[in-house]
Amino acid sequence: TEAIYKIKTCTDDYLWLKDRAVTEFFKQDGICISLGGLVDITSEMITEDRFRQAEAALRESEAKLSEILRGSPIPTFVINHHHEVINWNRACANLTGYPAERMVGSRRQWLPFYSKRRPTLADLILDQVDESVIADHYQGQCRRSELYEGAFEVELFFEELKDGPKWLFLTAAPLRDRQGNVAGAIETLQDVTAQKQAENELKAANQRIIEQQQTVVEKERLNVLLQMAGATAHELNQPLTALLGNIDLIKMSRGNPESLDRYINSIEEAGQRISRIVKNIQSIRHDQTKPYSERTSIIKINQTIGVLYVTSQQARFEQIQSILSDYEEIELERAATFASVPLTLKEAEIDLLIIDERPEDG
Repeated sequence: TEAIYKIKTCTDDYLWLKDRAVTEFFKQDGICISLGGLVDITSEMITEDRFRQAEAALRESEAKLSEILRGSPIPTFVINHHHEVINWNRACANLTGYPAERMVGSRRQWLPFYSKRRPTLADLILDQVDESVIADHYQGQCRRSELYEGAFEVELFFEELKDGPKWLFLTAAPLRDRQGNVAGAIETLQDVTAQKQAENELKAANQRIIEQQQTVVEKERLNVLLQMAGATAHELNQPLTALLGNIDLIKMSRGNPESLDRYINSIEEAGQRISRIVKNIQSIRHDQTKPYSERTSIIKINQTIGVLYVTSQQARFEQIQSILSDYEEIELERAATFASVPLTLKEAEIDLLIIDERPEDG
């Protein structure tokens, strides 16, 4: 037989002693002998006590973690090294429609998400499969998480959840024991349907804006073409009428040489006018229009050349203005200082800049 004693020493420490006794009875001699011994097992008892405390602390920690997971607003489930569900929190039950009572202890973690048995992301993480295998299961959409070592994440569309189709952002990570070995896996499922819908609506809105911009550009382009066509027809109509009219007169005056010369001169003048109009069209620089009717405007073919003369001397400006006064196609503007140049360029259509002034900074 044996017994264990806890003894307090004179130094207020404690010793653990194991008392072992062996009893021998010699019947013929009527003698009974008991042999015993004490063994100091203090270190073994301290180690065992610490182990029990560690186990109790671990169980308490696991219980707290389990309670935290159960109350987490993020849908979460946990599987052990046997791929058995050991935690299926309330948020996960609300999302999937499968209560914890049905899922914990089973290997049916795939059931709420897929029509037939297949590994979840947590199962693949637990099996520590190659990254290419994970990619094959998720058509290359899965990626490593930047937040957790060994974790993967993927965004998927599930059609048959409790409250209808949803986009879920899945993240699965390994759970390790004290030795660093993978002992389980945890997976979270965040509902990102609203975010996905907002992204799709934004893409659709951007596409509509692009299409509207293209429509506006096409309308503006068509409007410019119509204005150009109207201006060309307007400008060419009179010289062409004169040209064709004089050709008819030539046909009727073949026996009158004097009349023929006059008509030929008129045709030449009309041709030169048409030539000038074509050159003006080729030199159009600005979107300048002029009224054509009450509701219509046409491109101004005879566009002026805008010249900005930078000078502080009014007399100098008037001198240049006088020199250019015979040229109707030139519009001369003045900027008295360099500071006023940007505003003038913004307000007037300037083709040529003449500087007769030193900048203020030298």
